Amino acid sequence: MQPEKVRPLDPREFAFALQVGSAAFSGRMPVHSPIGREFLVEDTNGEVKGIALDDTRFNRAALAILDQFAPDFEKFQSVMLRYLALLRLTRLEEMRKWQKAVCGGNDVAMHPAVLIAAATLPLAKGGAFDEFEFFRRVEELAAGGDRAATTPVPRGPRD
Repeated sequence: MQPEKVRPLDPREFAFALQVGSAAFSGRMPVHSPIGREFLVEDTNGEVKGIALDDTRFNRAALAILDQFAPDFEKFQSVMLRYLALLRLTRLEEMRKWQKAVCGGNDVAMHPAVLIAAATLPLAKGGAFDEFEFFRRVEELAAGGDRAATTPVPRGPRD
């Protein structure tokens, strides 16, 4: 699926998906190994390819999210593309005031405005959020009175 065509998500569903992924990533929930499973994926050019996944914490998190949203694969794709776009932003200086490390540094808690923006804003062709628009929307949402979140978000593929 082309990133710019993914549908927006209900922010509560997106936050829940990230909690499921965080639990799988950190080992707080059992997840079957992806070894031996083959997946067909559509790349950003629309080409379908078969892939095999390594047994990593990130892949286990992705499988837990997939299991949660099956059989709605389009929703799973939206969650994962938005999550990966959000991960890119977590490394930016502008994000520091909207997140804090939790769970021994393996997860990061996000302000609700960040999760709402990530769930609802469109993605660009390369699968990223427009940084200016993203942080403008976060500021706008936060000014509306949202409180600090305790939604843990896994830090991403490191293993």
